[in-house]
Amino acid sequence: MKRLFAVLLTLCMLCASAVAESLTTNGGVTLDTADLPYCTADETAPVVYFISDISAESLVKAYQALGVELPGKVGVKMSTGESERSNYLRPALIADLIHLVNGTIVECNTAYGGSRASTAMHRQQAKDNSLTEVAELDILDEEDSMEIPIEGGVRINVDYVGSHFANYDSFLVLTHFKGHAMAGELPDLTAYDTVLIGYPIWWGDAPRILSTFVEHVELADKTLAVFFTSGSSGLGSSMKHLQEQAGAGTWLEGKRFTSRTTAEELVSWAKGLGIEP
Repeated sequence: MKRLFAVLLTLCMLCASAVAESLTTNGGVTLDTADLPYCTADETAPVVYFISDISAESLVKAYQALGVELPGKVGVKMSTGESERSNYLRPALIADLIHLVNGTIVECNTAYGGSRASTAMHRQQAKDNSLTEVAELDILDEEDSMEIPIEGGVRINVDYVGSHFANYDSFLVLTHFKGHAMAGELPDLTAYDTVLIGYPIWWGDAPRILSTFVEHVELADKTLAVFFTSGSSGLGSSMKHLQEQAGAGTWLEGKRFTSRTTAEELVSWAKGLGIEP
């Protein structure tokens, strides 16, 4: 396999000893930088560039600030998005950067269904999202997959990627933080004393859309109980983060359920909270 050189380019917040003691998110939540797990004063840590202006020009500036020139054939890894309403990087934002590196947009078919589960559907969706007007599209697993060994891996020791991965010398990864808007009107919880919040655990946290929910509904004087699903993960920081974002209510200890959970077990848990299903 050819020697690979990968660059991760993301619009995110720099956390270092020189930044303020606290940060305020777009949702109005104030965070103490001392509590951020990846905040470090280590001068040897990777440098993260932050630009508040999200534009095509700023994206190019962020890449140029890295001081690298990607060699050979460049694959630009990004999400090609679902429908027009979904969260993906729009062509007008990324086109200049992709042209600068003479890149090919690369992506794999999804394993969870949707409009990108097969190559034909995936290509059509990328076309509908106008991404094929920016650059060529290569579905990496269109033909087969390949294995890349991971030396010293803690959780996994091999990565499975599309076989076309071997055709590239460099990869530029464009990623984005997904802010999920709530569709329609939020529910009026005035008539309720207890609110149950259920979700799958995603990397130790609740899906971001629940942050929007708890920040915008009235939860004062409510009793809240969270229940979550996972294969093996625990509650993580999910309930703590939801509590902080809600800023109100009495929160009970969370409960984990698996795919083997029975209806009787669910009823028993609810009754334990004083709820009669």
